[in-house]
Amino acid sequence: MGTGRSIKTFLKGLFKVNAATITICIVLLGILAYQRVPFLDLMELKTVDLRFLSRGPVPPGPEVVLAVVDEKS
Repeated sequence: MGTGRSIKTFLKGLFKVNAATITICIVLLGILAYQRVPFLDLMELKTVDLRFLSRGPVPPGPEVVLAVVDEKS
């Protein structure tokens, strides 16, 4: 019985929100933001695909201009 109680208090202390926990989380997120993690890159690309699918097709506006460069110019 004594072991179960100490595990509960350990887990409560581990997940307790305080200034140190918030600081550590922010630092870890900052490190992950500057590292190129392939899984996170893949997830970002998948969410971009989903956002475009949920938006649907958007016709181009009249402000789109096509600039063609050939050998004469």
